[in-house]
Amino acid sequence: MHQREFREFVVLLLMLTAGLLFRLFILDARMIHIDEGMGLRASELFAEGAWRYSPANGHGPTLFLVGALLKGTFGLNILSARAAMVVLCMITIGILAAYFRRRFVFPAQIVLLTGLVCSSGLIFYSTYFIHEMVFFLFTAIAFCSLDSWMDERRDRSLILFLLACVCMYATKETAILTWTAWIVASCVLLADHEKPHHHLRHIPWRGLVLGLFLASLLWILLFSNGLQSLESAKDAFRALLQWANRASTMHHRPFWYFGALLLIHEAPLVLGAVGVASGLFWNNLWDRKRVWLAAWFLSILFIYSIIPYKTPWCIPSILLPLVLFIASGFHVLWRKEKSAHSFIVVITAFLIGAQCVLSFGDTFIHPNREETFDYAYLQSNESLGDMTRILHDLSLLRGGSSMKMQIIGSPDELLYVLTEPYDRSFEPFKVGLPVYLNYQNDVEAMRRSLLVSSVPYVRLVFTYIQHVNSVDVFVASDLWDEYLALHPEYQEKRWGNGDYDFRR
Repeated sequence: MHQREFREFVVLLLMLTAGLLFRLFILDARMIHIDEGMGLRASELFAEGAWRYSPANGHGPTLFLVGALLKGTFGLNILSARAAMVVLCMITIGILAAYFRRRFVFPAQIVLLTGLVCSSGLIFYSTYFIHEMVFFLFTAIAFCSLDSWMDERRDRSLILFLLACVCMYATKETAILTWTAWIVASCVLLADHEKPHHHLRHIPWRGLVLGLFLASLLWILLFSNGLQSLESAKDAFRALLQWANRASTMHHRPFWYFGALLLIHEAPLVLGAVGVASGLFWNNLWDRKRVWLAAWFLSILFIYSIIPYKTPWCIPSILLPLVLFIASGFHVLWRKEKSAHSFIVVITAFLIGAQCVLSFGDTFIHPNREETFDYAYLQSNESLGDMTRILHDLSLLRGGSSMKMQIIGSPDELLYVLTEPYDRSFEPFKVGLPVYLNYQNDVEAMRRSLLVSSVPYVRLVFTYIQHVNSVDVFVASDLWDEYLALHPEYQEKRWGNGDYDFRR
């Protein structure tokens, strides 16, 4: 390695390290998300061999496999799970940086890394234990394999592409949307070809057949949980129909929702893409790769936009082709416009700085805020943090982890995870416990159940999911009085009826 190459490698490595350390630093910046509770619970079931694929849910086993590996090594909790997603995110960015190391000039490599490392959406969702970073990883591997095959036509690249596509679908059934965008982008290129049917003569049958065979085996192994349930491998095909039904009934947002997210949270990247596209047009530098990447970005944005079902954590799937297009176009312009390097550097530095400001706001200023165009959605807020701290303190007054409690109503996955440190039970109702959690169950019915006990109870109300619902904690009055003696500031939370309102 020449001295110049070594210096460039060190710079890129320092950028990756900074991105990793920053993300690890903010692991606990946000309250736990409802889907993180589902992921933690499913990971425990996977580790126990009890997890089974459900087409009604649609998400495959890859995330839960990561969680199960954590449980058997470092231990599984919300911080270790989020740390694993951060590592996967930075591995993905490292794979992309390594792939383009010989394909882009060094300034374009810097643009690629800063775009991915500093993007608000990729920071935000890389610190959640949800499926997005696993999907991001396999999407990047599939893209690099496909791009390599388009350049060199090697069988191994095609085989790796097919295997990565299986892993994409085994992470999220919405992989079909990314595949559709790739097909659209490829059709755009073929439409500009004089004789597109001539490509049929060059189909790599050997690599295609072997790749499909290995991909089929991987499909069966993943969805059947290691051949434990072969029926699940067939159920994975039915997931698309179930997802289509959910997509027409849940999480409806307007057509321009994802466009608004990009303009609000990723405006410098959008401006950078517009600038790159304009430069390519002005200098007549559009070629097949730039067209393909632009078509991928525009088609995936359009596909996600026309589907009524919209959740903001899909944004990494839109950001990846956007940043790849910017870096790829920057590479071409940098080589062509040598006299304008200083101008390009100034504009790029300004856009990078502006993106860092936006990312800082989303990360530190309002990490749990859930407004219409925030990245947080179905998010807990600090009220749930109050609940977990109070439960912990009450347990210290009643014997630590041996404190008995009961969950009445719906013990969903997040509530199951939050109460795991204690000696908790579920229905049927048991009389005389120091603490009860009441979730998605009628409050007055719960009060009537508690009347059979000779112990009076105090009701505490907490926000469970913002803008959605709350959860009640009924505490034996003598235990609550003991706790209030240590925390008199909570007296101001008392309502006129004797309940305590901790909602935010």
